[in-house]
Amino acid sequence: MACDASNYMPAYKWTFVSTVTSGSLHGQHGEEGGPGYMVVDGPINPNGSAKLHAKGTVQPGKAGLVTQLKGNKYDYYVEAKFTATTGTGTRDVGAGVLGRPCTFNFTRQTDTPTAPPAAPPAQ
Repeated sequence: MACDASNYMPAYKWTFVSTVTSGSLHGQHGEEGGPGYMVVDGPINPNGSAKLHAKGTVQPGKAGLVTQLKGNKYDYYVEAKFTATTGTGTRDVGAGVLGRPCTFNFTRQTDTPTAPPAAPPAQ
């Protein structure tokens, strides 16, 4: 996830693991309720489209006026599109008054079996 700078916060980028189980995505950054916490959830449709819900907690002093009035909590939606191996998404900024542009890039990670450790050389 990468967000552009706003009047109240600098630009930033987060990398975190998300999982897809039974056609639904779940991703989490940080510890629940802590500063910098975010969770993203939502079903992925058979055609790859998704409307994901993101919500979280910002660090004190790093939020805009409206978010500060809500107790440093935020939530928004992400319009996303997935293929078998990648995905992209864009934060819904509504009228643009409360949100700022954020983009999401998803890359499918494959489970690669690891080779067993090599035996020590014979002595």
